[in-house]
Amino acid sequence: MADTDPVLLEIIIRNLVANAFRHIQAGEIWITCKKQINNTLAIEVGDTGIGIHKDNHELIFDLNRQINNPERDLSKGFGFGLSIVQKLTNILDLELAIDSKLNFGTRSIGTVPEGKKIAEV
Repeated sequence: MADTDPVLLEIIIRNLVANAFRHIQAGEIWITCKKQINNTLAIEVGDTGIGIHKDNHELIFDLNRQINNPERDLSKGFGFGLSIVQKLTNILDLELAIDSKLNFGTRSIGTVPEGKKIAEV
């Protein structure tokens, strides 16, 4: 169980997954959640898609920025997803790391405090 707002956490994960599906033609997409020794959960969303050059890693969080959509084709989305992810992780005071390599895919890893399990009645 995560000790954070479940609705906002779902939006973060949903946007990361949608982004993974948007940028993969073939390959794999995965979502994992692993308990860490420091009472946190590491939530990872990854894909083997097109990836992002390291020079563009910080730009992906800019509102309306789409690295692979210079023509601003709206059928490829609006460019809000990752900006929303960054804003929500800041609001919730969560850590988010992006690891991406051009032509090899992207991994997004968020760290969330682990909550206490509540006994069922």
